[in-house]
Amino acid sequence: MSASAAEHAAPPSLLWPSATARQAALLTLDAAAQRDLELETLVQALDVRGRYHSFVRATLTQLPCDAATIAYRQAVLAELAADAALQDRLHALLPLLAELGRPSGVPWAQDAPLLLLPSRLSDLERYVAAVNALSDALEATTLRADGWRAVREDLVRRRATPDFAALQAELPALREQLDRIRSVTVGINLDGDLQPVAATLVAIHSEPFQGPRSLMQRLLGTPASARHGATTLRAIADRGVRDHALARDLERLLAEAVRPLAQALERYVRVHTRPLASLEAELAFYLGAIQLQARLATRGLPVCLPTISATRHCLSDAYHPGLALSLGDEAQALVCNPVDFAPGAIMLLTGPNRGGKTTYLRAIGLNQILFQAGIFVAARQAEMRPADRLLTHFPPTEPSAPGGGRLDDEAQRIRQIFEQATPASLLLFNEPLTSTGVQEALELGCDLLRALRLLGARSVYVTHLHTLAADLERLNANPGAMIASWVAGIDAQGGRTYRIRPGTPAARSHAAAIAAQHGITFGQLAQRLRQRGVLPPES
Repeated sequence: MSASAAEHAAPPSLLWPSATARQAALLTLDAAAQRDLELETLVQALDVRGRYHSFVRATLTQLPCDAATIAYRQAVLAELAADAALQDRLHALLPLLAELGRPSGVPWAQDAPLLLLPSRLSDLERYVAAVNALSDALEATTLRADGWRAVREDLVRRRATPDFAALQAELPALREQLDRIRSVTVGINLDGDLQPVAATLVAIHSEPFQGPRSLMQRLLGTPASARHGATTLRAIADRGVRDHALARDLERLLAEAVRPLAQALERYVRVHTRPLASLEAELAFYLGAIQLQARLATRGLPVCLPTISATRHCLSDAYHPGLALSLGDEAQALVCNPVDFAPGAIMLLTGPNRGGKTTYLRAIGLNQILFQAGIFVAARQAEMRPADRLLTHFPPTEPSAPGGGRLDDEAQRIRQIFEQATPASLLLFNEPLTSTGVQEALELGCDLLRALRLLGARSVYVTHLHTLAADLERLNANPGAMIASWVAGIDAQGGRTYRIRPGTPAARSHAAAIAAQHGITFGQLAQRLRQRGVLPPES
């Protein structure tokens, strides 16, 4: 890369190994999946400093599907996570990079040096400081990941350009010159009526004049003096700075005062400072991932970087990271569960109401997002396969459209899923088809499971219809992906264990226990009516 190209180009990305990878097909998480999986909890947890919300959300909803990009990110994260000193230095650099991304002035131009010079000088100073600070931080440690090496080599190229060396040498003197301009002496020419008509620059001073602090205040006087006719310049200012030749002269004179500095900076017009700021949000994303790992670890929960697989997808001791964060110190009691699609590409999950099935479903989806984002997942160990789609079907949370019902909404969402899904997708169904009768739901559920077998995508199908699980032998009889029965467990006393394992479902759901807990069994309701005197006491 030429010196000029190095100055213009953005640095290599820490998220994307190449422009080709950035432009490749992505897993785009739609609004329904974001809502169903409660993605916002992860976005907030990864938003270090509370100012990268939009970038984090974009990163979690536009995910790479190729193993090479995921591995590239994992390598960057693993080395940063192992180097606490580098983390501290990069944390400290984020504000500087943020300022670099928000130049205080407008683009550099020759026709208005007065307005642009101070901000342009500040931009260049921040640029030099950022390049040097980043270079020093990365050179102080041993980094082998391709992403870090590419950024470090880019910084070396930037520092080696003639313009950068000249900037580093000249900027202190230029700043000193600018800081010395504290006042100017101006000669005012008058007409025959003693009205000021033109001005000329007499001298530049390093000390301010006594009295009103600014040059324009001294020239224009005060509103009080204008009322007594002491200054015509005040009246000129009141009419607008460009409505009078003298006012235009004053503006020109100020520009003339800093023209030598403007001419010096003109040599660096091709130095672009903003591209380097693109590293800010990427660094913040990785620092946020390390922060999330630390928060989960302090709660006694495991995290890991998954092994990338082309065929297998299994996690041990997996859990819902958002729930873990919300539980605080009580997260240690969180039940972790396995995820394994080896027994069958389709997991048919049954079990007691409020037995952890929805939480388990969200844990699978959120961990897939974390995995494809290239960061830690909420599990002790994991071997995971990328997905090209992550599609969800949860009970509707909004009223049906006019003229339709809940079944219409469910049917529409199922159709959308099958219009997008491929065998490489991950599909999560949470109690589908509950908006119709039991018999109809069984029939439609059988059809849906048969269609999922034809598709062959990894799927989790949560249902309270235990008959579907009892009918697996018939459903698995024809060629297609296998359906495996998983259950959310209950203990010997009928209590929920929140442990989810392969197995045969119980004969019924845990609805009776929930009814008893809330006092709505027949006996409990009858007793309540007697207590109220609605029914006569028992004989």
